[in-house]
Amino acid sequence: MRISQCSIVNIGDDKPIDPLNGRICGIGDMNKDGNTDLIVQQRTGSQNKLVVYLQSEGAEFRNGTQHIDLGKDGNDVFCNVGDFNGDSCPDLFIVSKIDDTSASFVNKIASVFSPRPPTRYQAKVYLNGRNDNFVELPLCFKTTDSSKSDICTPYQFIDHPSLVDINGDGITDIIGFQAIMENSDKNAATNSESSFVCLAGNFQEDVHGFDLKICKQNFPVPRQVFTGFTPIFTDLDRDLSAELIFVDQEENNSSGQKKRLVVWKYKEFTDR
Repeated sequence: MRISQCSIVNIGDDKPIDPLNGRICGIGDMNKDGNTDLIVQQRTGSQNKLVVYLQSEGAEFRNGTQHIDLGKDGNDVFCNVGDFNGDSCPDLFIVSKIDDTSASFVNKIASVFSPRPPTRYQAKVYLNGRNDNFVELPLCFKTTDSSKSDICTPYQFIDHPSLVDINGDGITDIIGFQAIMENSDKNAATNSESSFVCLAGNFQEDVHGFDLKICKQNFPVPRQVFTGFTPIFTDLDRDLSAELIFVDQEENNSSGQKKRLVVWKYKEFTDR
């Protein structure tokens, strides 16, 4: 049956679109042909991967050659598209939930009778290598041990990080709030209870050896951030300068937790 001319979906002919195997985790124009492509997570047996389905002018999807192996993690992932190194090629930003319960039967039983830990998320950037491949870039803060060896500790976020352009250079940046890490020094700058993470993209055509930089802006120290409200970066007062909006909460003996909407102004990033 032919689709009506009034339909917002036009498949171009009488042939129905074949169903795609997997779950859609993101969309974007991955080959820059002006059509929206699908980023699909597929689980087949022991395989867990992302597949890019490229859309044609006739709204038909074909299996692209770009695949990303997600390893043994069986959780759903969430995908966004950005350009982190300024080469105009679409890169992928992948967020997944950290599973604190191992697969053993004993640990699963113990988790039923233990307080449920707060949900935490981890993120990775996959840079577009242009040759139908992606180069993985874990998000981590770097420290040096006693032997002067570099240690890369992955960031753990309390919610999905947001993709923004924090400095207006046209390159994608990442913002989010870091989760409390077990056995960490809460007085340390990298392990603060409510530390704000800002990672800036920068121009570098060679994806090998590329790294995100800590943002140059100085941000206030937030209080206990309320989870479930992804940070928003938008212009509230129409001064052509974006503000950062999030929700925090404080304990009150009489009324319990009190929540408030917090707005940081971009020009000074002061708490308003």
